[in-house]
Amino acid sequence: GRTAEGAILQQVLMYDIARVTKRPLVVAQVDAAQCYDRVALAMAALTLRAFKVHNSSVLGMLKPLHCMEFYLRTGFGQSESYFGGKEQGKHGLAQGNGAAPPTWQQISTIMINAQHSKGQGWILCVLSQ
Repeated sequence: GRTAEGAILQQVLMYDIARVTKRPLVVAQVDAAQCYDRVALAMAALTLRAFKVHNSSVLGMLKPLHCMEFYLRTGFGQSESYFGGKEQGKHGLAQGNGAAPPTWQQISTIMINAQHSKGQGWILCVLSQ
């Protein structure tokens, strides 16, 4: 399954298995390209604390992200004014932050578990070779 043809074959086989076994199948092609930029830092802090991350580690990562100052830099130099900062804190985990993927995973876990507790959601069935 490392080629484009293998991925298509796997997808067709998955459809066939669902059709033959008469089981429901949902295929979602989700674009989570902006997921790190949309995270509310308060929710991230609560989620990380729920997963037993030390408070000092949570604050050490999220407080600088919230208070970050963004300057515009062009070929003519760097602007003197900025946006963000302590006055108007920004949200998001920042693209390139090494802790953003596991933080997003924990937030997603909480959301999926909340859906399951209300009787919604899905059961993930992985077909292995």
